[in-house]
This record gives sequence, C-alpha cells and structure tokens, in this order.
Amino acid sequence: MDSESFGGAIFRKAARSDWDRLDYLRAVNGSCYLRITNELAETQFIDQVQLLVVDHPEDCRVVPSFSGQLFTVSDRLAPITAVDLEQKDVRSYLLKRDNQFWISYPFDNVAASAEQVRDGLVLTFPPRQSQTGKLILSFKNTQWAEETELMLLGFYGSSLKAWYQLMNASSAARAKFKQAVQREAMLAVDIRRGSQWQLAGYVWFNGPHVDREQVIPLNLNGLPEDEPVTVRLSATAGLWQVDYAAMDYSPERKVAVTPLDPARAVDQSGRDIRSLIREIDDQYFEMPTNDSRADLEFMIPEKNGPGARSYILKIHGYYRMNYFREGKPQLALLRSFGKKEGAFGQYTIRLINKVINESMAKVENEPGIQD
Repeated sequence: MDSESFGGAIFRKAARSDWDRLDYLRAVNGSCYLRITNELAETQFIDQVQLLVVDHPEDCRVVPSFSGQLFTVSDRLAPITAVDLEQKDVRSYLLKRDNQFWISYPFDNVAASAEQVRDGLVLTFPPRQSQTGKLILSFKNTQWAEETELMLLGFYGSSLKAWYQLMNASSAARAKFKQAVQREAMLAVDIRRGSQWQLAGYVWFNGPHVDREQVIPLNLNGLPEDEPVTVRLSATAGLWQVDYAAMDYSPERKVAVTPLDPARAVDQSGRDIRSLIREIDDQYFEMPTNDSRADLEFMIPEKNGPGARSYILKIHGYYRMNYFREGKPQLALLRSFGKKEGAFGQYTIRLINKVINESMAKVENEPGIQD
C-alpha cells in the first residue's frame, strides 16, 4: 500500500482532492499500473484520479502540500532540538523516515482542562535563510484516532442519516463542523513569534495505515535572521504519529509536470469506469465492499533529457462508514464537543484510560496472575 486517501472526508460535501507521492511506482514497458482497493468497513466514492508525472533535477525531491502545490526539497535541515509538550527529548525519532514514530501518548493524562488534553512537539530549526520555509513532515494517525471517528458517528444513533443530510445541505453546519474538527482533532502547526504562538496551518486527518510525506509552507517574514525558527505541532492527545521532520529554506527548482488521465480503468467486473473518474463532476465510482477495486493503467511519456522522475497521485472523493447504530442520539454530548474547546479531548482521554484500567484490572484478577 502506497497511499491512503481523503481521510476524514466522511460525507459528500466534504469530498476533497488528495495529493500523495507514490514512492514505489515504476513504469513497466511505458505504462504505470495502479490498483485502488477498499480495505475498510466503508463505502468509497471516487470522482477523479490523475497521475502527475514530475520531471525534476536529480538532487531534489518533489513533495506536495495539502492543497496540491508541489515543492522541491533540496536542502533538508534536521531539527536542532525536538521535545514533546512535557519537555522530553524526542529528536531521535524524527531524523529519518524509518517507521520509528513519535506517538502521541494519551495514557494517564489528567484531562482537567483544554490545555491538558493536548499533546505535541516543539521543534527548533537553524535560523531562517529566506522569507519562507518548507516544513517537511512524515506522519499518520493512530488506530485510536480511527476508533474515535467511529465512536463520534455512533453518538448520532438513529439520527446519523439525518446528520449526513444536514452536512450535505447546509454550508453553515459544515463550517461549524469543520471548525470543531480542526480545533479538536487536526494537527495544528504554529510558529513562535516573540513570546506568542501564531497559527500557520493544519495537517489534515490522514488515517492510521500509511504514513504521508507533506510540505507545510511557512511564512517566516519578520522573524529574526539570527535566531532559530521554532515550530509547534499539537492536537488532542492520542491521535497522531510523526516519523520525520525537517526544514528547507532552499528556493524552488524548475520542474515539468505532466498530468495523465488513465488510459484504461476497469472495476472488479471489468466494467470501464474512465468516464466516472476523468474529472470532478459529482459522478462517482462507488466502492461499497472489500471486494470493490479499480485497476488503472497510465501511458507514461518518455523523458526529455537528464534528471529524475517522480509520480504524484491526485485523487478526489470521500467515503461513508458502513456503520449505522440504532438508539437515542447523544445530542447534549455532541453539542458540547462542538462548543467547548477541549471537550472532545477530555472525553476521549478519560475513555481510553478507563478502558485500559479496566483491562489491566481484568488481567490482574485472572487466576494464576500474581504480582
């Protein structure tokens, strides 16, 4: 598996495009082949698939941002220091992409206030060499993050279908929901300016199965040129894992991007689905079961001259959990998540600690278990 797409886009009007490097893709006899599968208990709706063929200098790497802007990375700088919010040194986890993740730790968290439910990293990098910086992160969500998504939908009970309808019909309701999700669950990126933290953006939900490499562009204008650049990553504890972090101040390099539509695209029965995934038009290829799949072939142009070639997947769509729980909606609890900062984090942290403590007590009470 090389990519996990549009995490958190759980209803039709939340559909979005994702851009992801395909590090393992190679051309075979002039073609690249992709298989898209549905491996979870959800229905996936795919509106567009493109393959971006990017030709670039050998000595740089091309990495997308969340919005699809492609950045060249030529001079990675490791963090000078990296500590978690408890001031524990975690720098060794972040120096290379090696699946040795810093994992946000929710256990034994007091969860008494909005501040105490958050966890994260504070990174310092060498002084800026330009007005902008490219923060390069490799990250994914935890399995607990996926569980909390299911739990949240379960709180709607018998009104879940009505909630989906509201989200698709009301832009105001969607805006409130997005604001709450960003505040409580997304990975916030802040830059220190003097004694204050300034929000620079968010890392959006990715999913727990495949890590993603992404550039977060930073405006460094006004920061002292002789002082380290300090960045904070933070979210509700227990939701995020970070494998790698670096900064790049190098100027952008010249690249050539060729977007390709699939020359061949068939589903698991052999049906031609090219018309469904050619453009963003609300005509979706639906994948309702784990047997659903799409097999795509792209005709790859020959390279013109020296240099390296990278492949970026662009995919647009959303998914819907195959999960409906009957029962009374817990509306008061859901309203508190939307209105009160930290309420979602307080609930989830108390819940996971309760589950762990009950499990430990059960193990300790098993016959034959001794101190």
